[in-house]
Parts: sequence; structure tokens; C-alpha cells
Amino acid sequence: MFIIKILAFDQALIKTGVCTLDGDAVYHSLIDLSKVKNADERRTTVRQMIQSRIKTNAPDLVVIEDVALQTSAKTVIQLAQLQGAIIGACELFNVSYEILKPSEWRKELGFKQGRQIKRPELKQQAIDYVAEHYKETVSSDEADAMCIATAARLRLGNKITQEDKNYD
Repeated sequence: MFIIKILAFDQALIKTGVCTLDGDAVYHSLIDLSKVKNADERRTTVRQMIQSRIKTNAPDLVVIEDVALQTSAKTVIQLAQLQGAIIGACELFNVSYEILKPSEWRKELGFKQGRQIKRPELKQQAIDYVAEHYKETVSSDEADAMCIATAARLRLGNKITQEDKNYD
């Protein structure tokens, strides 16, 4: 079996979920900056902490969630800037990266989606998925990161299997 070390982020400006899948090992954490009131300091700190995780973990692949439409244009811009910083860190440390839309990783894991499914229910589905598949109780941000990493691994496994079939 092909083993790849995946580092996934559910990046945000206040609480960022982090997950590393390395073979059968699963590591998860939360970068919680809710006590940092200054927005500029929070942005700088989360960027530095994410970049440090990429450098320290030396993953084969970093997976981040694409920026989704927000109620505030300012928030969209800040999240896009953070996404750019993550991409820049990946390029700096020569690490491949993939950006998954929320709908893509949720579809890969069989989540119920659509206009009638609201954000709290989507978050709960991630928490429930982690509880069922990893036997852990985690925050919604950690659950999202774990689900993003899992979906990326499944997609990669499916891609490798398809490529193997094409060579047969």
C-alpha cells in the first residue's frame, strides 16, 4: 500500500483545526487564538503557526479548505490572504498542496449537503464522522481538519487505483 503523510488545515482567523495522517497514525490539534483580541496579531500568529507546522511535520501533501463565501468581504479577503500564505509556505518548503472545496471533501465522505443543510448540521456531521471512524471526540474545527485529510487520502487512493487500472 502507498503511504503518504498528509497535513490538513481547516484554516480560520480565530480557531484553526490541524490534522496529520501518517500511515495509521492520526494527530490532531487546534490553534486557538480566541484570546488574542488584536486582529493583526492574530493573522500574523496563525500564519506563523501554520508555517511552522508545515516545516516541522515535513508532510508529502498539505491539504487546505478553499475559501467559501462569507457574510463579510473583509473576512473573505483575510481568509484568501491566509490561504496564499499557506501556499507560499508549501512552495518555500517544497511541499505539494491541494485545495479542496468544502462540498468536495464532504461529498467524498458521504455527507448530506444542499441548501436545506445548514452550517451547524454540516459541522455536526464532521464531528459524528470522526467519532465513528476515529473513535475520538473533538472540536468542530479539528473534526473538519480530520475530515479534510481523510477525504484527501481517499481521493488520492482512488486516483492511484485508477492509474493502476489504466496500466493493466
